[in-house]
Amino acid sequence: MSRQFRPNYPYAKAALLSGIWAATSLAIADPPSAPEPAVDGRALGLAEGLFAYCTHANPQSADALQAHIDELIKDSPKETVARLRGTGDYREAYDGITKFAAAAPPQNAKLLCSGGAS
Repeated sequence: MSRQFRPNYPYAKAALLSGIWAATSLAIADPPSAPEPAVDGRALGLAEGLFAYCTHANPQSADALQAHIDELIKDSPKETVARLRGTGDYREAYDGITKFAAAAPPQNAKLLCSGGAS
């Protein structure tokens, strides 16, 4: 006697329904997304805007600021960092911090560029 699929067999129905459920679950599941960048555009814009100001206003702080930027982007691919630099969040943060720093009194440059640690 050959074994054939018997739809009236209770386990066969359960197996068929389980298979259909699994297939539809996989079909409608969210595809895996790319990992989030380690840094967001706003943080990068703030750091790089401050660096741009401080390299002229207080050059002694440039190395520490560059180290901070390097730490922010160390786990992000170059393409991701380049894409972040093109975002509105980056541009808004960069422009905001450079305008704020330019309006600050020159005697406060050391304090501003050191992050208040001086």
